[in-house]
Amino acid sequence: MTFPTTFVAALATFGLLAACGDSDDAVDWAGGGSGSSSADAGSTSFDTAGSSSDTAGSSFDTAGSSSDTVPSDTSGPSPDTMSGVDEPPPAAGQMTAGEWRDLDEWSYYRGLFDEPAWSTMESRWTFDTAQRARVNVVDADGLPVNDAAVELVDANEGVVFRARTDNAGRANVYANLTEETEATPPYAVHVKVAGQSAVTASFEFAGLADEFHDLDVVLDGTVPAAAAALDLMFVIDTTSSMSDEMNFLKAELESVISNVDDASGHGVDIRLSLNYYRDHGDDYVVEPMPFTTDIGAALADLRSESASGGGDTPEAVEEALADAIEAHSWRASARARLLFLVLDAPPHSSSQHLAVLRRVIPAAAEAGIRIIPVTASGIDKPTEFLTRVMAIVTGGTYVFITDDSGIGNAHIESHLPGPTQTIGTVEIEKLNDLLPRVINGYLTEPGGDEDLLGD
Repeated sequence: MTFPTTFVAALATFGLLAACGDSDDAVDWAGGGSGSSSADAGSTSFDTAGSSSDTAGSSFDTAGSSSDTVPSDTSGPSPDTMSGVDEPPPAAGQMTAGEWRDLDEWSYYRGLFDEPAWSTMESRWTFDTAQRARVNVVDADGLPVNDAAVELVDANEGVVFRARTDNAGRANVYANLTEETEATPPYAVHVKVAGQSAVTASFEFAGLADEFHDLDVVLDGTVPAAAAALDLMFVIDTTSSMSDEMNFLKAELESVISNVDDASGHGVDIRLSLNYYRDHGDDYVVEPMPFTTDIGAALADLRSESASGGGDTPEAVEEALADAIEAHSWRASARARLLFLVLDAPPHSSSQHLAVLRRVIPAAAEAGIRIIPVTASGIDKPTEFLTRVMAIVTGGTYVFITDDSGIGNAHIESHLPGPTQTIGTVEIEKLNDLLPRVINGYLTEPGGDEDLLGD
């Protein structure tokens, strides 16, 4: 598969713009985006010099922030306008996006917490990823072991966190991730797969600073490969605020799903689930779809969807995730389980709603479900943080749509150098190239096909 090179653009970075939430949410949402875009998404160079992917280089201006507010900067244009760009008709291959994987850029990510506004994000959303260990599991032949069950156990033999390894044999576990966790050091990691087990030496998280434990586990024997199966789910916000991008997203996702369906020719058993959500008072809160192998029928359902309802900033994200993770029959054995969350607004954030998120996000990690957010126009800094946490906890990655295509309202564009930069150097790609690349990255077995989604 050939991927486009980055785009040349001289884009200004604009600050945070305030927006209102529901009365049950004790958070003043702040967001923003660049009001400048290019209608030509050609394959030229896009330079984001000035940040380093392995250093904490954010100069996020956070004066006067608190745990309940992110400061506003109204010096930029409204996020509801793009500067004189005529949108093309909806078709695949037009929307642009970037990808950022905090798990691979840990020093940069943890360095963001040195900035006052970002430092409040963990307490705001009640997730703390500071105590992280990466577990690398291989068999007796040195081959990565996929879909192994991994448990972080504390001094009292209580299970603190559960995860499953990916196709590279990696799993990430966290101590004291949420307020429900009461863990006592020291810790150890237990690995179980195909009748084999192993336990690491004990360790503590004290003194890690912005680093993480990197633990290697070697099993005594060989391990059969995980089932050549992919459970692929999309959970899509269909409220009216998505109307600026909905028809384009539908075209892009249909192209991506059709591309993924081609992987069946490489022996991958694919099941698809397309789920939609809005909010209370709308035609529906969550409209689920069971996993199916009838890709054509699922795509027909996608074409019939439209954006409507909503009308306020928070939407039923937490309920959609609870349904997606807990009410669907994910496979017990699979090479990959991927959940793409397409959204442009935060969840509700009352204590009850936050408790749902604290329950279902670790549950996704335990089941080996990788959450991959795809953020659209309207995303603000707090929601960016939360969706990045979803990816971090579950072994996913963060995808964000950009202004480069000229499609939709303005996007936050946190990768651009400036006072609101919270993402390092990235390559801007066509969305229908980026998503298959991400999916393929979770499907490819070490030493196997380089591109399961190609011809």
